Amino acid sequence: MKPSEKSKKWVWGKKGSVTVFLTGILASFLFITGVLAEAAAGEGARSCGDAALEQAGRAVLSEYDRELQERYGLFAFRLSGEEAEERILHYVSRSLEKAQGDLFRLSPKEIQADLTTYSLLNLSNTEEQIMEHMKYRAAAELAGLAGILEKSSMVFGLTDAMETAEESVREAEQAKEAMERADRRLGNASEEEDKDALEAQAASEKAAYERALEQGESQIEEVRRKALELAETAEELEGALDRLGTETEGEGTAAGAGREGAAAEGNEEPAEGEEEQTEGETAFGSRILKNRSVIDSLPGSLMGLKPGGSLLSGLTDDSDSALWTNLCISLYIMDKYGHHLNGKEAENSFFLNEGEYILWGAYSDRENYDKTRTALITLRTGLNLAHIYSDPQKVEALTAAAAALTPGPLAPLTQFLLSAAWAAGEAAQDMERLEAGEAVPLWKGPGDWQLSLENLMSGNLKAAEISGQGKGLTYEEYLLLFLFLSDKEQKLLRLLDLAELNLKISWDGAFAIKDCSCGLAFEAQLQRKGGFLNVAGARRGHFRQVHEY
Repeated sequence: MKPSEKSKKWVWGKKGSVTVFLTGILASFLFITGVLAEAAAGEGARSCGDAALEQAGRAVLSEYDRELQERYGLFAFRLSGEEAEERILHYVSRSLEKAQGDLFRLSPKEIQADLTTYSLLNLSNTEEQIMEHMKYRAAAELAGLAGILEKSSMVFGLTDAMETAEESVREAEQAKEAMERADRRLGNASEEEDKDALEAQAASEKAAYERALEQGESQIEEVRRKALELAETAEELEGALDRLGTETEGEGTAAGAGREGAAAEGNEEPAEGEEEQTEGETAFGSRILKNRSVIDSLPGSLMGLKPGGSLLSGLTDDSDSALWTNLCISLYIMDKYGHHLNGKEAENSFFLNEGEYILWGAYSDRENYDKTRTALITLRTGLNLAHIYSDPQKVEALTAAAAALTPGPLAPLTQFLLSAAWAAGEAAQDMERLEAGEAVPLWKGPGDWQLSLENLMSGNLKAAEISGQGKGLTYEEYLLLFLFLSDKEQKLLRLLDLAELNLKISWDGAFAIKDCSCGLAFEAQLQRKGGFLNVAGARRGHFRQVHEY
């Protein structure tokens, strides 16, 4: 059937072509507009989702433990990874509901949080917070800190040389006794005994005595050399310490509601194999931590740190940045923790000797103080011996006394023993002054000396009255020196130990540093429903954010 003229006109006619053309162009413009609008909506949705996640991350950070922050200046929240994910999901959902309405139709679908990098057990995080906390408080300069390390090493090197010399003196005395026994046996020998063998033995013992005597004199000369070397630089050491200009009186903020942590106090029933604590062991200043579950949860135990310490372990890195970091951490400890002379808050602290615990890490409060006391006496003995050898009058008096006691070849050895005893006796007097809250000069002048040689030899250890008792370093400042010389990682772990123990007592018996994080990283997927002409359907955007204090 052939098409009619009318139908040909509609199909092949030119009328309406402009309308069709404009309709096509309009449709194209509408499509392009829709695509651009969809792109803008997608970008807006991403911006809205990113802002909602940013707000959620900040909201999680706002849940920091207030007691930890107020007492120790450390920001950290106590959430597990799953709890952090639930918090973020909750905060994001509420934010999107209020902010977008039906414009973007966003909803969170998947949240994965990582807290391990930001745990306080990662000591770089703890160190960073301490440095931030102390940068406005540490009124100290780097000048002279390298000298403190060097000269402190000289002091302990001198005490080591003293111990070696004392051992050599004992060996020489034993060799002399053996020689005298051999001489007596030879002199009392009967005709039946082999005199040639006895003479050979006596000659051998005499040679051994001479060798021991020579070795002892050599060791004593080494002590004298180290003492004089220290004497030349000790005043510089005291000046370097004075330049620290620190204010180390701890604030001792009483944190929390005073809730007793039975686990930290060790008042729980002791585990099998553990002894029950006596009343003396629970008295403040004499407590012993025996609860194995509490000990095992401490940061030091978790990181494999054993009890004990070395006062020269902080000498491994003497760069300016390392010295500054070590100093700030030590000042932080003096600011936030107590010690033997100022730890007065029994209801808020497990140990009285907190600074001392950081040095030695023993679970006995008394043991930590005893070790610090011994270290102080050792330090003072070395410095006092250096002073004796640098004072001509004291050396002359010692020489005369030694010659009167043991004339002959043993006089130098006797002189050394008298010098060591005199230095140790003076150090005991120094310790009494420090425990009384007085100051003791790091390097003494003649007017600072307390114990006379006459009193020492007569057994009268009573100290003489001295002038200028306000001059020198206090117990707190000597403790600061010891902390400065100790290992940085050891200090960080043990200050966290104390924070955990103390907050168990004063705040929450379940508190644990291992649960504390100073930041978080998370990945999130947000879903946007619909799109232009509903062609796109559900679309998902991937986000990653990091939040830390």
